[in-house]
Amino acid sequence: HPSAMNLPESYPDYFGDDAASPPGFRSTLAQPTPLPDLAEAADEPTREDTFEQHWLHTLAHVLTEEIQELYSAEKMLLDALPAMTEACNDPVLRATCEIHLDITRGHLQRIEAVHQMLGQVPDGRVNLSMEGLLVGLRETIDENRSGRSRDVALIGAARKIKHLETAAYCSARDFAQLLGLLPVADTLQKTLDEETRMEAKFANLDELMASRLWRAGTITQSS
Repeated sequence: HPSAMNLPESYPDYFGDDAASPPGFRSTLAQPTPLPDLAEAADEPTREDTFEQHWLHTLAHVLTEEIQELYSAEKMLLDALPAMTEACNDPVLRATCEIHLDITRGHLQRIEAVHQMLGQVPDGRVNLSMEGLLVGLRETIDENRSGRSRDVALIGAARKIKHLETAAYCSARDFAQLLGLLPVADTLQKTLDEETRMEAKFANLDELMASRLWRAGTITQSS
C-alpha cells in the first residue's frame, strides 16, 4: 500500500469549502508524511504546473466522483437482483444470488457511510456502465427459457457485474490511500474483499454448470 499523505497547508480542505467534513474527521487520519516530488511525475504537459500544484485537490475530486458512481451502481444492482434470483433454475445458483442480494444491501449501506465520511450526499446520477450491464442481464432473462442454458448465461452476466465493481472499488480504495483517508480506504477494502469472494463464487459456479452441461450432452465437443 502506498504511504499515507496529508494535504499541504495551502489546501486546508480536500473537498472544497462547500463540503463540510464530519466532526473529528481529520483526527482519524494518518500522521502527515512529506509529499512526493511530482515535478517529473506528470505524463503530459500541464500549463503553469497545474498538475504539480493541485494534484491532491484533483485526486480528491476523482475520489468523490468514484464514490458517487459506486453508490449508483450498488443501488441499481440492488433493484435488479431480485429478478435475477427469481430467474435462476439451479438451486445452488439461486442460493448464491440470494447471498449476493444480501451483501449488496450491506455494500449500499457501507458506501452511504463513505459519503458521510467525505461530507457529501448522493447526487442522483446513473452509473452508465452498470446500467449497460443490467440491460444485458434483463435481456438474458427475457430471451432465454428457464433451464441450464439460462443459468449459465446468468452466471456470465453476474461475473461481468463483479468485474466492474471490483475494479471500481480497487480504484476508489487506492485514491483514498493516496489522500491519507485511511478510514475511507479501510471501509472500501472491506467491500472489495467481499466483492472478490463473490466473484470467485460465480467463477466456481461457471465451471460447475459447464461441466454439468458437458456430462448431460447438452454441449457437443467439436472434432
